Amino acid sequence: EEVHASLIAFRASAEQRWNTEESAGIGSELDQWFHELFNDIIVQTDAVEVALHKAIAEEVAQLRFFHALLIGLCLALGILGWLIFRNYGQRLHADAKALQKSEAKWRSLFLGSPDYVMVLSAEGVILDVNRTLTSLSKAEVVGHSVVDILPPESQQSTLDCLARVAETGEDDAYET
Repeated sequence: EEVHASLIAFRASAEQRWNTEESAGIGSELDQWFHELFNDIIVQTDAVEVALHKAIAEEVAQLRFFHALLIGLCLALGILGWLIFRNYGQRLHADAKALQKSEAKWRSLFLGSPDYVMVLSAEGVILDVNRTLTSLSKAEVVGHSVVDILPPESQQSTLDCLARVAETGEDDAYET
């Protein structure tokens, strides 16, 4: 506001200086007043410029601080994400190895058992066998109903066993 008031006064004195009929040469009272007013405007303008530079420098410093903060935050999140996914990958790998080991152990027990072992679906369809009871091959048995390949005297005990498994959700066995 001071600068604005000084500019208005400067304009008025400049108009008076140039429009006056009297001689307003260097050193006159009007010239000295004009010179002082002009110098005051320069000082105020310089003060405004310094204040603007200071305000801009403070804003730039704040922006640099937030920029550095954001970069640090992004790096921290990136490292955290990398650690999480690395740990997750290691757990998946360990779980896969444990599953393979468990499957190999089960397969060894399944195939090496002296008993006839069948893996059945809930509907009684043969999913796998370690050996067959009949002259049929493994390929001829897998995918068919267990009732279809058993002799009639074993069919009811098989159906009863399947019903118990469906009811309890637990493994069961029976002898034929």
